[in-house]
Amino acid sequence: MRICVCGGGERFRAYLSLPKGWELAETGKVDLAVVLAGELPAGSTCTALLLWEGAALQERWGAQQVISCGFSPRCSLTLASFSPRGAVLSVQRAIPCGDGRCILPQDIPLPQEWAGLSAEEQLMLAGISLLLGTME
Repeated sequence: MRICVCGGGERFRAYLSLPKGWELAETGKVDLAVVLAGELPAGSTCTALLLWEGAALQERWGAQQVISCGFSPRCSLTLASFSPRGAVLSVQRAIPCGDGRCILPQDIPLPQEWAGLSAEEQLMLAGISLLLGTME
C-alpha cells in the first residue's frame, strides 16, 4: 500500500506513523493521497484523497473517494475543540475505508504529543491515522 503526502513540514512528518505494509511514495499510483498544501505531482493518481478544504478537486487525480478536512461543517473531519492542552477530532459522517472498516461519526481526543502542531496539522494527522487504522 502506498501513501503520498503533499505539504506539511519536518515537524509534521515526524509524527507520521505508517503501519506495516504501507510505504511513503513521491508520485505514481497511490492508495491514499494527502494534500495539506500544494498539489500531487503530475501523473499521480489515487484511490482515496484526504484533502484540506478547498485545496483541489477530486477529478484532477481520479480519486474514488474524497475525505475533506477543515473547519467547515461540510467537512468530513473537523475539530470539536482546540487548545494548548489538546484537541478533539470530530468525525462528521461515516467514512468507508478501503480495508472494509467504516469510521462512524464520533469525537476522538487527539494525542497530547501533537499539541505543539497547528490545528491544520493535527487534523490532517488524525485523518491519516484514522484511514490507516493506527488511531484507536
